Amino acid sequence: MLGLDYNEQVTHELRNIPLSFHHIDDKHPFYQMPLHWHRPCEIVRVISGELTVYMNEDEVTAGPNEIVFVNQEIIHGYFPKDCVYEVIDFDADEILLRTSLCKDILHTFTSNKISILPFHPTRNADLYRITNRLFALASIQSSEQDLLILSTLFELLGTIYVDHHYRDNTKSSTNVKMFKPLLDFIEKSYMNPITLDEMAQVSGMAINRFASSFRDFFRQTPIEYLNSYRMERACIFLINTNLSITEIAYQCGFNDSSYFVKVFKKYKKMTPKKYRSLITDSGK
Repeated sequence: MLGLDYNEQVTHELRNIPLSFHHIDDKHPFYQMPLHWHRPCEIVRVISGELTVYMNEDEVTAGPNEIVFVNQEIIHGYFPKDCVYEVIDFDADEILLRTSLCKDILHTFTSNKISILPFHPTRNADLYRITNRLFALASIQSSEQDLLILSTLFELLGTIYVDHHYRDNTKSSTNVKMFKPLLDFIEKSYMNPITLDEMAQVSGMAINRFASSFRDFFRQTPIEYLNSYRMERACIFLINTNLSITEIAYQCGFNDSSYFVKVFKKYKKMTPKKYRSLITDSGK
């Protein structure tokens, strides 16, 4: 997850292993995470409310105490409803595949051959206990916990494997392969004007097919997705810089600051100025 370092009290990375912990509420800039992809695996624990997780073409809705595992390099996003949730992300290849023991088994978790099923405390008591221990350890900002975190992560994956708490991935989505380059393009170019024609070209589709395929996969139009991504980046600028609202609008691809404020209010239910003030006040 990128750009989640707005508050060291709720987000931090461990020193010795590629794993980080994030506590996310409605003040977090990535409270609603647009569909995206990256290398690390993620484990999501819902504290309160409801969280819908999209993973490629699957959809899972999790409530309090439920846990969702997101495989590496799949397109995924988080859409909360009055929700507080926590995320651990870790580079499975760096942590697992450099360990020679059980390398073939661990490769199962890094090759996207399987999808791990959600955990529920009443149905998966052992998995739930181990995962909660992992979150408790990861939330402590101390390098002394690293070995315990690593051993708990191995225990979790070992239990998932032994209990066969996963399903085989038998289908390969063409949309996933086509849209990954587009998401990379938006991440690198969101500050510039981006047209539907450009997005269709990057995806390798005719514009009519692109618009309908995008809507089916992302559950929103290309422009809605682009605006939502720009709003998340705007939140990062609002929290971590002293740039004016107009300057942030330009940094996020808007030539009109009034239109930027209008779009921000649509997605964040408040003005950029109020959002900045809310985060500043909460940090005091």
